[in-house]
Amino acid sequence: MTKQIFISILTCTIAFLSCGSVYGQGNNKKTVAVVPAVGASVSQDVRIGVTEGLREGVFKSGKYTLVARGKAFDQALSEIKFQQGGAVSDNQLTEFGHALGANYVCYATVSKYTETSFRITYEMIDVASGTYVEMNSVDVRNGVDGLLSATDEIAKKLFNSEPTPNNTPASNNPTIPTPAPAPTPRVGDVTNNTSMTYSFNVTDHDFGTIEEKNGNATFVFVLTNNSNATIVITDARISCGCLRTDWSKEPIRQGKTGTITVSYNPLGRPGSFNRTITVIINQSTTLYLKIHGTVV
Repeated sequence: MTKQIFISILTCTIAFLSCGSVYGQGNNKKTVAVVPAVGASVSQDVRIGVTEGLREGVFKSGKYTLVARGKAFDQALSEIKFQQGGAVSDNQLTEFGHALGANYVCYATVSKYTETSFRITYEMIDVASGTYVEMNSVDVRNGVDGLLSATDEIAKKLFNSEPTPNNTPASNNPTIPTPAPAPTPRVGDVTNNTSMTYSFNVTDHDFGTIEEKNGNATFVFVLTNNSNATIVITDARISCGCLRTDWSKEPIRQGKTGTITVSYNPLGRPGSFNRTITVIINQSTTLYLKIHGTVV
């Protein structure tokens, strides 16, 4: 990231801090607290750039009041045991918002795939109701500059309109609300490419009850190619930083199998969870795998 970018970020931050604990205090606008972006696979500079992009979006929108950083902000982060290299649970985000008296909490997770490709997963929670206003992921393939540009677009989407809670409890770890998923293929279903037929061992896995102290819960979905068309798993997209996926990279020939391994991190996420993995095969066919369970 260029030196000029961070000089600009520092200048904006200093200007913001001079405004007091809540930017635009004294009006009746609803307040937004932006939690520092997290991501173990990216540098601190990248996390700062994403965080400041979201904060600037709140400030520039004119529709919301931005909760400033200061002693109260740092104390609230400390109380939820926040670490930029790790994940933050939905319960922690809600507690953070309550501690600051914020109406909404905005949070982003950044994952690095290659030197030029990233994924940013963002969410916004209505603190009072504990429901999601927005949750989605964006893939970026134009390096850090592309990531910062994508952050600006996300900020515009989030803060340039009045949010509407979707009534899904944040503590239940919902799936991405958009785009709307197509029906989950059943074992033996024919895809929308009629020359390609495949089946899975299962498409919805129940982990049952898992203990947080035992660490990640992992399951392997097995895809069998039942046709004479070659199948390539192009991507297995996740809906939040709590998931990790890996999949077979080699082409799957007739009668052969490929795998999609999904790991769920239960740390700091007590209660039930329900997640969807968006799988792309042959670059154009989309299908959905699901996992669910309860963390104790």
